[in-house]
Amino acid sequence: MKPKLSLVKTCYALKELLVSVYKIEKGMIMATGYKEDPKNKTVELTIDGRVTKDEFNQISNQMDAFIATHGTIKVLEVIDDFDGFDPSILIEGLKFDIKHIKNISHCAVVAEDDGLLSSVVKAVKIFNDAAGGVIPCEIKLFDKDNLDDARDWLKAQNKPKGP
Repeated sequence: MKPKLSLVKTCYALKELLVSVYKIEKGMIMATGYKEDPKNKTVELTIDGRVTKDEFNQISNQMDAFIATHGTIKVLEVIDDFDGFDPSILIEGLKFDIKHIKNISHCAVVAEDDGLLSSVVKAVKIFNDAAGGVIPCEIKLFDKDNLDDARDWLKAQNKPKGP
């Protein structure tokens, strides 16, 4: 009897795996999360996988509306796992960044730092200083274990100005 029970468990686990793969392929499981904190004028983004064009469009529309309502905001980006993005969103992403570059005062990035991420953040800061502060957003990198510290850092910043 025990082998049959083990076979049943194995079949059930396989079925769950196949359902998950199907949902991912059909776009039913999102690689991104979006949460607003109007009191602190903060948007929290979570990335866990590959970002699709539909996800980008949904998030950018939500952020457009949040910025229109709250003016300058802060962003918390939690990167659990990043498998890239749909190349078709590259131009739209750049347009969004250019449109809202002055609307984001602070950005906390929470991720496992493999050295590359901190190098990118440092390069952005160096470029920004050399270009005379064209990017008004202060960016700070936090380790995955310090999500609460990142939230606290954003809350402690000066209240962003209204619309």
